[in-house]
Amino acid sequence: MPGFGSRCLICAIATMLACTSATKARSWRYYGYHWHWYGHTWSNPNRGNDERRGDESRAEDKSDLRDRVVDFGSAIERMIRACDQQVVELKKMPLDSVDQIVKPAENQRQALEQIQSVALDSAETLATTCPKKLPESLAERLAILSHTLEAMAASLGVLRPTFTTFYGLLNDEQKARLVAMSYLTMQAGSKDSLCQHWVVNLRSWPVRQIEEGTSLSDEQHAALYELTAAIYRAARRLRKACIAEDRFTPPGRLEARQDALEALQKGIDAIRPVFSQFESELTDVQKAKLGRVVNVSTEITAVAR
Repeated sequence: MPGFGSRCLICAIATMLACTSATKARSWRYYGYHWHWYGHTWSNPNRGNDERRGDESRAEDKSDLRDRVVDFGSAIERMIRACDQQVVELKKMPLDSVDQIVKPAENQRQALEQIQSVALDSAETLATTCPKKLPESLAERLAILSHTLEAMAASLGVLRPTFTTFYGLLNDEQKARLVAMSYLTMQAGSKDSLCQHWVVNLRSWPVRQIEEGTSLSDEQHAALYELTAAIYRAARRLRKACIAEDRFTPPGRLEARQDALEALQKGIDAIRPVFSQFESELTDVQKAKLGRVVNVSTEITAVAR
C-alpha cells in the first residue's frame, strides 16, 4: 500500500502542475522539458491534419507536394541551418527555471551545473562544424548535410550522460514536476516538431517539376524514379523515428532527438549514391536546369548566437 500511496501523490502533483499557467510552460520549450527546438519557426499549415490521417490520406498529401512548385534546395539549407540553431539552444538552456521547479539539493544542483558546463562546451565544439557556405552541387550539399547531422547527434551524445545523472538524482516528486511541466508545454505550445518538418522537407522533392523542366530521356526518367523512391523510403523511416520523439522525461526526449538526427543522417546517406547516379546521367544543361528547379543557393543565413 505505501507504493500505491506514493504513486497517487505523484499523480496528484502532476495534475496540479498541469493546471498551472500555460504562459510559464511556454518558456520550457527547450532542452530537457519539451525538447521542442526551434521547429515552431517552420510552421506547416497541414501538419495538424496529417497527424490524423491514415496511410491513404498521407499518400494524397505526397501527391499534393509533388503538384506544388517547391523549394527543395532551401529545405536542405534549413536542415543544415539547424546546426546553428542547436548551438544557440545549447547555450541558452533554461536551467534557472529548472532550479525553480525542482528546488534541488546540493548534489542535484552540482549535477545541474554540470549539464550547463557540458552544454556550453558542446555548443562551442558544434559551432566549429556548422557550415557557413554551401556548394552549388546538390550532391555535395547532401554530403555536407550528412556530416552536419553527425556532428549534431554527437553533441547530444556528449550531453546525455549529464542529463541521465541529474534525472537519476531526483526524487519521485521532483521527477513528477518535470514530467508534468513537459506535458503542459506540449499542450500549450505548437506540436510541430523539427523531426516531422524534416519528413516534410524530404517529401518536397519536386519530381514533377524536374520531369517538366529538364527534358529527360527514358534512362534518365528511370534514374529519377529510383532517386524519388529512395527519398520517400528515407522519409518513411524517418517518420517512424519521429513517433518515438514524443517522450516526457528530459533524458528520454534528448535520446529521441539524437535518434532522429541519426535516422535522418542514415536516410541522407542512402539517398546520396542514388542522387549521384542520377546527376551523372545529366548533361551540363540539364544539371543547370535541375539546380534552378530545386533552387540551390550557396549562402546560409546566419543565426544570432
